[in-house]
Amino acid sequence: MRRALLPRSILSSALSSRVVGTAALCLAALAYFWQPACAQTEGYCTVTGVRSEQLSNAVRITIQADGAMRTSIQRLDFYAGRFRRAAFLERDIIPFQLTNARSAVGNFVDISAYPVSYLKLSTPPGSREGVGLECELHLYRPAVPGRIHTDNEELGGGGMLGDVQVDMESSQNGAEFYITVTSDKHVDLEDLAQAGKSESELPVRLNTDLSDDGLLSITALNADLEETVQQVAALIGTTVVIDDEVHRLLTCRLAGLDFEQFLQVLARGYGLAVAQRDGTCYVSNALPSNVASYWATSATVIPLHHLSTSEVLPLLPDYVLRFVRPSKSANALVATGPAPLLDRLQADIAKLDQPAMQITVRAMLVEANSDADASRALALMTAGGTTEFALDPDASRIRFGVAQKRASEITASLKALQRQAAVQLRVHPHMTVLNGQEAEFFFGETQYFTFQTSGWRGPRVSVESTEVGVRLTTTPWGAGPDYIQVPVEIEASNITATGAAGQPTVARRTATSCMAMRSGDTLIVAGLEMHSPSDTRRQTAPGMLPWPLRPMASAYESRQVLRRALVLLQVEARS
Repeated sequence: MRRALLPRSILSSALSSRVVGTAALCLAALAYFWQPACAQTEGYCTVTGVRSEQLSNAVRITIQADGAMRTSIQRLDFYAGRFRRAAFLERDIIPFQLTNARSAVGNFVDISAYPVSYLKLSTPPGSREGVGLECELHLYRPAVPGRIHTDNEELGGGGMLGDVQVDMESSQNGAEFYITVTSDKHVDLEDLAQAGKSESELPVRLNTDLSDDGLLSITALNADLEETVQQVAALIGTTVVIDDEVHRLLTCRLAGLDFEQFLQVLARGYGLAVAQRDGTCYVSNALPSNVASYWATSATVIPLHHLSTSEVLPLLPDYVLRFVRPSKSANALVATGPAPLLDRLQADIAKLDQPAMQITVRAMLVEANSDADASRALALMTAGGTTEFALDPDASRIRFGVAQKRASEITASLKALQRQAAVQLRVHPHMTVLNGQEAEFFFGETQYFTFQTSGWRGPRVSVESTEVGVRLTTTPWGAGPDYIQVPVEIEASNITATGAAGQPTVARRTATSCMAMRSGDTLIVAGLEMHSPSDTRRQTAPGMLPWPLRPMASAYESRQVLRRALVLLQVEARS
């Protein structure tokens, strides 16, 4: 076999071109990977300001940047559970990210406008050139996510989901990010506008005098606080250092005070902190914003024994909220400010942090064979009181009434009917709940049904359940131990029919009421119907069979018997 041979010049040129191509690829790969490890390859923007605005029913926070911000959230931060059972979480810290931003406003921005406490911006350790912000919006009480639109996720979209709700969205150019937190408190904007009006045109008057015994007399009308303190210090012959951030207009009339008492009055009345060191008095804002003001204030931990921090904070005045932060490690509040303010805070919180009243709820189910037996039972229950009670099936089945008796007394009065088998006392559970908490009772049973359906894999059998009986839900509450408001929702359910495929038809009847009762009285709900199981002996022509075979002709079958039901509910306050 003969083989064709190429000239040596052609082979050498092909080999050289392959070597050049391989070298070019190596140089390109080397140039691609040969970069500084911390180089920033994408553009970034800088957060230049955070502005908050008080609305009548919300607080709006605007994050401003010098470029388009990329916003992000993690969906799992706002959901509890997964798939079909997922529901929005209530959170007091709302996390979100600004993935291409750096902060020029620091890492802490005080808002102090209920329900928002402050905004925290931090740079993750792994960020490149300090780009990327992990943000946390801290609230005074938990909130649910509302309409949240970021660059990577969209949540919600309609309606109010809770008393406190957080909405987020960006502006069209991305240079502003809006956070709106709706509040469960209403703020009068006219009062805020009146308080913020300029007072430069108001009349000014200032008179200071020092008596022979060293007591001060001061009369001021819209006078500058710093000027007033300096005049008084000149009269006394002492030195007072006032922080540059203290700006107040003083209106007062004081007489017979020494210098120390005068400073304490100013501190209490105008939210200031006063401290003394080396013979010099220092005056600063009560809320520390720098080293000097922080040195003049104190901090304390106020433990809570009966209420949570989210329950106490909404009860405090809005002005005080800026001095208080919830503790993350315990059920307590951390307060920072002057000593007189901390003492007042501790005293007020101690008055609020009281144990809640407990209410014992006792329930009882009474079954009657007929309307006549139910009416007799009602007559015995309400005998000797002021309540008139009667059943009228044509007018209404479910009726509510109050008996001025305890449940134990009513049980004793029904003993005669119980011996006659006219009524049966089925169950009488009880539970104790806190004031305003829900109590639920269920009298009945859970019945199971088998369904057979056809699918592409063939017949499939499934088992489903339904509850049949009487369900009673109540949320008793009261301002004192004498009278209790008892809102009641009651539901009676029966199976009226069963289809050919095994599916049941359940009839449900509901009724609601709210009764004002004395502690220890009993609420009566009448007119309910229940299907109770009953065993019946059935015989099939026993006389036609020989005696040894007659017992075999008898059988027991279970059937449902319709009974009239009465539900008794006694509520009693416990301190």
